[in-house]
Amino acid sequence: MKNNSDIKSEPAKKPWKKIVFSRNVCDEELLLALLGANDNVATLEFGDRIEAIFPIEERERLFESFEPFAEKLHLAGAILSEGDIADENWRLNWQKYYRRIDLENGISIRPYWVAPKPDAELEIAIKPGMAFGTGTHETTQLALLFLKKYLRRGMTVLDAGCGNGILSIAALKLGAASVDCRDIDPDVEENFHEQMTLNQISGNFSFQVSDATDLKSYDYDLILSNIERKPNLHLLQSAAENYTHALIIFTGILTDEYTIFADAVLNYGREVVETMTKSEWIAIVVK
Repeated sequence: MKNNSDIKSEPAKKPWKKIVFSRNVCDEELLLALLGANDNVATLEFGDRIEAIFPIEERERLFESFEPFAEKLHLAGAILSEGDIADENWRLNWQKYYRRIDLENGISIRPYWVAPKPDAELEIAIKPGMAFGTGTHETTQLALLFLKKYLRRGMTVLDAGCGNGILSIAALKLGAASVDCRDIDPDVEENFHEQMTLNQISGNFSFQVSDATDLKSYDYDLILSNIERKPNLHLLQSAAENYTHALIIFTGILTDEYTIFADAVLNYGREVVETMTKSEWIAIVVK
């Protein structure tokens, strides 16, 4: 008979939450937008329901994002079930839900196991990681479309809230001289460098775990800010106070929030150059 000390215990399964929402009760587009804004949430769509799967510690932050839209979401009636699930390696299981994304203007985002597209003008290979973004969200797509339009070869770029580096990769492939990549989440670093390697990018970028909205200098030609409205406003203020000449592409802003943001742009002596919308989201180019 083995002594208990000889028996190796298996590592504990990481707990996850799964919440099932009824499509027929809540504002479906708004719910998908809010779920999609959190890169820690896996959103699966079915005919009659939407399932959200996320690390258990994300629940409070997710429901805080719901609060301003409580009336439209009708969560009390929309939530069909909520429970804990065991770790089933969601990062890998997610692969079956991913397909190539082809945007206008020749932009293509492909899972790394899908063959390259020969005629793509700008192609980014990704290894989907649940906590780090995949390029499927509207805010990322809007940023890519504006980036392709406004980036000029040789520009210096700041990627504020870089996540897994999709926008940084795009900027470098489009000819940026350098990209400073910043994110407040230390957990993104490994995936960020993995994506760079996957896209055969080995130089002209730097990565730091830090808050790009608190910089004392914004000596760049172009700033990408795919974060939420409040930190976007903080970045706008910091950039204005430091007299940056940079063109700034802001995404992560809901269309309902546009007036608030546009007023702030004017208050800081800047100008909205162009806007673009997808679903509930708006991207804004500021000079």
